[in-house]
Amino acid sequence: MTNIEKRLQSSLWNDLKAENAPLRALVNGKLISVPEDFYDHIIIKNIPDREFVMAQLIGTILGKYHLGVGDGWYALRIKKMIVDNKLEIVADKDTSHPYGKILRKVEL
Repeated sequence: MTNIEKRLQSSLWNDLKAENAPLRALVNGKLISVPEDFYDHIIIKNIPDREFVMAQLIGTILGKYHLGVGDGWYALRIKKMIVDNKLEIVADKDTSHPYGKILRKVEL
């Protein structure tokens, strides 16, 4: 990378930091600021209609979508869906694992 390219990338990053957005994503080859719920549609699309283990949902998403988003981010968003009553905890299958909860969609 040339010095000009480094300065350009540094300037872009400083602009993104100034926006103070919660998340950045690479969309169509361009790094942009996005809202926290930017990847929620992927989670929602992969939620089964039956009870499921949180770890299995996260594993399914990570296996299907190679977006550079880690398991921790998906877990935080799933926990937010629990707080927002979109998902509910049925049981805690494995209390030693943070993703061991059994969940299901909340019927509206």
